[in-house]
Amino acid sequence: MKCLNPKSSSKSEMNVTPLVDVVLVLLIIFMVVAPLLHQGKHVSLPKAAQHESTTKAFEKGEPLVISITQDKAIFMGDKPVSKMALQEEVHRQLKSHGWKKILLKGDRRLPFEDVRSVLEVLQETGLQHIALAVEERKGG
Repeated sequence: MKCLNPKSSSKSEMNVTPLVDVVLVLLIIFMVVAPLLHQGKHVSLPKAAQHESTTKAFEKGEPLVISITQDKAIFMGDKPVSKMALQEEVHRQLKSHGWKKILLKGDRRLPFEDVRSVLEVLQETGLQHIALAVEERKGG
């Protein structure tokens, strides 16, 4: 008969240090990437029952994001721009970055004529791909 020595028996433990390292790295990556997903100035978008997905509308390449806030301020990305200089600034940005598409984000509390006047200025740039950003209306 063999006697088992309790000191010689092997313990099966799992080393969780590599798992914790991986989780922390993923957490840091998500914390860095999450703010980058939001483009342009934050505005409350109008809701629409039917809309085309922004990713579908801009399948190839990132759009130039132009935002109009509730107080009628115009932003190109996060940079404020006057309505008078908008067309010139758009041309400059399109040439320097090679953008071919524009995403216009107008605050839902703005009268539509304010959004339309900016849209008309953007159409004068000659770009054919200008989309209006909306939120999906939930529940019909």
